[in-house]
Amino acid sequence: MVGLPLLIIIVMSFIIYQFLRRHLTRSDPNRLSTCVIETATDAIVLADQYMNVVVWNQSAEKLFGYAQKEIVGKSLQLIFAEDVQDLFQQKGTLRKKVKKVIEGKGVTKWQSEFAIELSLSTWKKDGSSYFCAIARDITERKSTEGQIAKYAYHDMLTGLANRRFLEEELQKWIGKKTCFYVLFLDVNEFKSINDTHGHQVGDRVLNKIGEMLVAATSKDTFVSRWGGDEFCLLLSENQDIQGEIQRLSHQAVTTIDANGLLLPIQISIGYSHYPSDGDTAAALIEKADQEMYRKKESAYKSATIIQETIASQ
Repeated sequence: MVGLPLLIIIVMSFIIYQFLRRHLTRSDPNRLSTCVIETATDAIVLADQYMNVVVWNQSAEKLFGYAQKEIVGKSLQLIFAEDVQDLFQQKGTLRKKVKKVIEGKGVTKWQSEFAIELSLSTWKKDGSSYFCAIARDITERKSTEGQIAKYAYHDMLTGLANRRFLEEELQKWIGKKTCFYVLFLDVNEFKSINDTHGHQVGDRVLNKIGEMLVAATSKDTFVSRWGGDEFCLLLSENQDIQGEIQRLSHQAVTTIDANGLLLPIQISIGYSHYPSDGDTAAALIEKADQEMYRKKESAYKSATIIQETIASQ
């Protein structure tokens, strides 16, 4: 995704670097700023061996906020965060050789930091050292990458962690070699709700259950949507598992307004324990899933017996 922009900045860096090397000894900074450098869409900054700015193009002015007359002769430390400075300086002077493309933080005239991609080069000419930085604002790109990462690990409907995130987190919990519980739950009669009242009502049910699970559990509990109407939680062993299941089951009892009709909502919960019920993610989830369906069948049979008893009276 970022391959093409990265390739472009590397090529530009090489062209400008070669240009500066050829013309530095026979052109002054003002003359340089009127040619290729001044028309570049990326910010271009040239500094001397003392890290003081000597060339500053219009794009740099737009990016960092400093006018040329404000920044020329001033230190590079004004425009780069410490993580970037460490790459090209050592004890207040330029490093001997730097030639790399990195991502870091830029600092504006108003002291606000922003994400930048930098092509850094240092070289020596006639006994003097020089530094060149080509910079571009990648705030929007980083935001997009963050959104992509979020969608890769979170459920788009509920905003909860998704199955992929759960599986990776479960492996981490197993790796700690400490005891914990896996809770697996689903919404009773969810297929009937979807089929009868439509997916919009079904989505509202799932969102409501997801919100309840987050609100009703501690910050140490990992809450995820497994898929469909199924959710999975990871709880530390120091919690009362039976009490927690009863509490969640009780809090999940609610109603959803479906076009004026109040639908009763309930959940079924099963659980497994690490390492008693398995030492792999698959085994723990399977055990909790089986336990959930066993409880669901038991509740269904009990309800059927009660209904038949009432009907026979």
